[in-house]
Amino acid sequence: MECFHRYIRRDHIAPRVFVRRATAEICIVSAALPQMRVGYIDGGNDAVAHRLDRIGVAVTDLSDVPLSDVTLTACDTLVVGNLAMKFHAGLAGAMPRIHD
Repeated sequence: MECFHRYIRRDHIAPRVFVRRATAEICIVSAALPQMRVGYIDGGNDAVAHRLDRIGVAVTDLSDVPLSDVTLTACDTLVVGNLAMKFHAGLAGAMPRIHD
């Protein structure tokens, strides 16, 4: 049995350690996905492209690629990370074409 320890240290009380059993809930999913080409623009520190790849989705990283009409039409789906606007200059200007 693994345990989770939490140490509490404050000036006004003696140090304390709280111990509780560590648990993890695991769910196994069988996913049947259509063949598609997904373009991904990362949002900083995330692992979305990696996770899509792990379930069998063909992912092309478009984070450092100019978003021309040719690039966009090469993808069936475009996934944009939640902080991508902060990290990729020009992405906001490309959003009307992306939405089209």
